[in-house]
Amino acid sequence: MADIPKVGDLVRMITGGPLMIVKTVITTPSGTVMVGCVPVQEPSIPTIDVPLERLTPVH
Repeated sequence: MADIPKVGDLVRMITGGPLMIVKTVITTPSGTVMVGCVPVQEPSIPTIDVPLERLTPVH
């Protein structure tokens, strides 16, 4: 049996489909595990490429 996913885990159905994030995990009194997932949204803001020499390390 596979490990039970936890809230926040990223999952994908074995049949394919979009990447999903686990939002709820419910175990019924009979031991059945129900998992609620939603699609991971792609960022709507485009990324900006910054040269490495412009980055400041944070310690």
